[in-house]
Amino acid sequence: MPGQKHAPEQRRERLLAVCDAVVRRCGIPLPPPGLNGELDSARILPLLPADGNLRVPVPDRFADLVDAARPEHLSHVLAKQMTSLAAETGLDTYDEVTDALLLLSKGDRPGLTDDSALGLRLRRVHAESRAIHPAFADQVAWQNRAMAARALADALSVPVREALGLVVVLRQDPRWRQEFRKQLRND
Repeated sequence: MPGQKHAPEQRRERLLAVCDAVVRRCGIPLPPPGLNGELDSARILPLLPADGNLRVPVPDRFADLVDAARPEHLSHVLAKQMTSLAAETGLDTYDEVTDALLLLSKGDRPGLTDDSALGLRLRRVHAESRAIHPAFADQVAWQNRAMAARALADALSVPVREALGLVVVLRQDPRWRQEFRKQLRND
């Protein structure tokens, strides 16, 4: 009846009855499994990038300092640089990111999966960066945030020396070079 609200089970039964009628009368197969349970969202998130497909070396002027640093010191520098990059791009506004940065600063690199809370957050950032933004500045900001998300994914899952290059070249603070050199020398 018009105006009556039906329970989800009743709506599903009616939809299955309509589908059955379409199959019988028109010969158009409709897959009933697609109607079981909740329907998928139309929003599709891209998967996290695969490890190793974007390598950016540390700028040559820092290569000797990076090579001379102890691995645990490099991990500490990576955490500081990633924290700065996250702040510069607004990536640190998400709780999942700040939790990961805290772990990274403690020397813990737990890795990352597509379905973890952090993985889902980073995937959403990548999806948002691909959306149409009316203002060019907004588009650039989202692209910068998406690249920072990529750098964080690397910082948590690839070797430190490999992750460090992408993090530092994405830095936006004009004084990042002096800061990075000072951090590398404080061994």
